[in-house]
Amino acid sequence: MPQSRGSFFRAAQVTGTPPWPLALLPRVLQILPDATVATDAEGRIVTANIPFETLFGYSIQELVGRPVEMLVPESLRETHRAHRANLVPSEDIWRPMGGPITFPAVRKDGTPFPADISLFSLVTTGGRVVIAQVHDATKRVEHESRLLELASTDSLTGKLNRAALLDRLEQALRRQARHGSRGALLYLDIDGFKHVNDRFGHSAGDAVLVSVAQRLGEVIRDVDSAGRVGGDEFAIVLEKIGGCEEGRLVAERLLGALGRPSEVDGIREGARVSIGIACFPEHGKSVQALMSHADEAMYKAKLDGGARACTYDAGPSGRERC
Repeated sequence: MPQSRGSFFRAAQVTGTPPWPLALLPRVLQILPDATVATDAEGRIVTANIPFETLFGYSIQELVGRPVEMLVPESLRETHRAHRANLVPSEDIWRPMGGPITFPAVRKDGTPFPADISLFSLVTTGGRVVIAQVHDATKRVEHESRLLELASTDSLTGKLNRAALLDRLEQALRRQARHGSRGALLYLDIDGFKHVNDRFGHSAGDAVLVSVAQRLGEVIRDVDSAGRVGGDEFAIVLEKIGGCEEGRLVAERLLGALGRPSEVDGIREGARVSIGIACFPEHGKSVQALMSHADEAMYKAKLDGGARACTYDAGPSGRERC
């Protein structure tokens, strides 16, 4: 909280002076420019100012005496009560209790929004009260979300970039270790992509990449993750599948979907791809091992003519199965 706001309370009371008259609190809050509410030790609203009314859509009369949990989504009210019960007011009334936090809030009309909240404790003639200054954090949260999206997304295809896809795979492996579920990594490379670029130009090549990305999204589930991990290479993380054969079935569906002829930037043909499959935990328990094994299987598919899927073989033969 900026020093100018906290300094108001500092100027009005110092440690060791008599408690604030509780009756003055509504007048004090009204001169503050930020949405501000005061609650008693039981979490009941004592008073609020006009900016607070405007932010939440309630009149002061509708707020006073009611639990502050009315201002958070119903599903989080018990969590908020527990948090408030564990809050120990600081002896130094000028120090924010824990500093600003972001918490889900809800307006009178039911609209949820993220709120930045700074808390202060104040001793009054009616007992200790907690003063909360609230700021609508929607724009900040949206901006941060957009920055995160830009950092994790391939700008051409809109799919995850390499770093984000590898992070998703790492998370999937952690869940697999905890719950014993099974999954697969599919590594895709577009056959003859250099020919497309050389013959039709890079804009046509970009159009093919976008088309492939779109078709991946048509086949995989919402719980799965797809990303562009190289120039013409994509990878898919499948979670909670029955086994490696299910991963292979997904690969076969991808081959069918990508092979359907369509007109892309003046080129009417399907996209031939080679797919390598590595399953976890049987083919590896680390990101590095799975990426390496799926890549090996993908190159085996290319050597066998492309437009097919091969599964990594960790057995004595050391040969991938296509």
